[in-house]
Amino acid sequence: MCPKTLVLSELGEQELLVPALVNRGLAANDRVKYFLSLLQAALDHADQPEVPAPTLRRERLAAGVADPKLDSLPGEAVLVSPGRYRVAGWAEVEARAILAVRDMVAAVEPEGGPSSRRLDALLATLGPAPEEITRERLIQLTSGVRSRGDSLHLLVLDLHARLNALQARLATESVDGALAYGLDDTSRRLVAAFMGGLNRTAPLRFDHPGLGTTATLHDGRLVIQNDIGETDVHVLILHVEGLTATVTCSDLHAERLGFFQRQLAPFAVEWSETVTRASTLAEDQGRYYLTVGRMTARDQAQLQEFLAHLGSRLVFLIDWNRARKQLRNFCGNKKAIALLEWAARMDLGHIAFLRLGGDRMLSEVLETVRLPLRPGERLDQALGGKATEEFLQSVLRLASEGLRHDRSEFLLRDALRAELVRHVATAEGSALSLVRDHATLIVELAAGLQDALARARLGDHGFVARNAERARTWEHQADQLVNQARQLAQRWTEVTSIQDLLARADDAADDLEEAGFLLALPTEGALEEGLLAPLGHLAEAVVRGAEAHTRAVATAMALPHGGREDYADFLEAVDEVLSAEHQADAAYRAARSTVLTQATDFRQALRLGEVARALESAADGLMHAALGLRSHVLERLRVA
Repeated sequence: MCPKTLVLSELGEQELLVPALVNRGLAANDRVKYFLSLLQAALDHADQPEVPAPTLRRERLAAGVADPKLDSLPGEAVLVSPGRYRVAGWAEVEARAILAVRDMVAAVEPEGGPSSRRLDALLATLGPAPEEITRERLIQLTSGVRSRGDSLHLLVLDLHARLNALQARLATESVDGALAYGLDDTSRRLVAAFMGGLNRTAPLRFDHPGLGTTATLHDGRLVIQNDIGETDVHVLILHVEGLTATVTCSDLHAERLGFFQRQLAPFAVEWSETVTRASTLAEDQGRYYLTVGRMTARDQAQLQEFLAHLGSRLVFLIDWNRARKQLRNFCGNKKAIALLEWAARMDLGHIAFLRLGGDRMLSEVLETVRLPLRPGERLDQALGGKATEEFLQSVLRLASEGLRHDRSEFLLRDALRAELVRHVATAEGSALSLVRDHATLIVELAAGLQDALARARLGDHGFVARNAERARTWEHQADQLVNQARQLAQRWTEVTSIQDLLARADDAADDLEEAGFLLALPTEGALEEGLLAPLGHLAEAVVRGAEAHTRAVATAMALPHGGREDYADFLEAVDEVLSAEHQADAAYRAARSTVLTQATDFRQALRLGEVARALESAADGLMHAALGLRSHVLERLRVA
């Protein structure tokens, strides 16, 4: 007992003793948890000596234990036999943990009370400290599973809860909702900064319990504790001394702990080398995870900024794991975590989503839209990763903003259905994007052939051959786009008409590749320029048709959000394709007539006649594709 406490006791001012005892008990709580974690780390390292041993230095400093030699204790632990370990100094660490528990007991009840008798019973069960520590003894110290019987750690949890209750009753002031006592002006400003951030986002928990905060100044160090409101081992304690803030956070879920660390990334917090560590403290999983972060600010302003940011992030830890599990049913685990990080970054959160029914509500929405989901298939596998991500972001946004503005759940569900329908429509957009990419390849094929005919008139057979190779590559890429459209059509019936028009356009691509191949065939002597000129006019008409087809597709993609002028542009582009086909018919007859009447080499006549036929067929294919696109667009307008 410190001198000031002794004086107060002798003067009979027992009420003034309580705050000092509570502070002492809370400090002892930090120490006992550190000591138990130290023993756990030592045995874990002895079981897996190939894994670097943690020092737990930051945990030690955060607990106020000034004994640096303890940092090397885990690394010196040795496995003697299964379940039995040699750890130098372990008995002293256990004794110090027990002394810290006695300090906690003294803070909550008179000597000889029920907690004191409970501790004595635990120590009697443990017996004297043997030379070597066993895994069984560690479990008796650290177990958090009440069905296995009492343990030192369970007693600590219960004492901690009583200390928190005492601290709340002792509070002499409220700093923006934080129950506080013993603060000075500087620490009061720091608590206000923390609570400013917490209160800014606290409405996002709606009616969920949690986020109760207590604060006190003990030995010149500000201690802030927040009740996140989930389990005994989900704890956040903040120590502030000078310009240094130390955050201690334990959790059942390693993924949520990593999420929390990333939330503080803007302040470059230095985290302890042991981010996660398994133990025997949790009822459901038999493990918990602990991390300690340290941030030293450059001045008071930055320190307050950090505390406000930290406070604002706590609401996003509430029910985080439940939201992750429900979202991953639709997009996978990694994307679910990314969604929760996005929702936190946008100050939306996920609790509104859970309140609306979470995955059950989403499944009902999916059923009303009649998505073609196969058994066991996730939403992202049917809708696509990007569209699913955007839809689920909309779900989180609509839920959060809707509940905050007191919109009815019925209205919000309708809004979600409309949002899903909008994203389902992207399947058609995806198919049209395939048609657009395919149309671009046709332009390349047609323009390449036009250039090859011009270079052939100059006798540049090398260029003609290279064009044929490029045409083969482009035609192969065009086939791949057709296959992708076919796969989309197997799932989305709305895409069937687009698949059909793409197949017609692919006939044009095949014809153009064929024309390039024929033109590049070896020949004896130069091709006659008089025969090539009419073919050039025919190729020019095909290029015009291909370019008009590309404009028609691009305009069709914009039509769902366009106006009357966009529809006029679309119909004009289709008409240009038809006009180019008529020009190609005339040019084909002229080219064929020239070849048949002027060619002196029958092989040249045959080859160039086939080139002309392929070009004319390509123009026909583009016309049929444009008419198919026109029918598709007009049908969609009729349905709409």
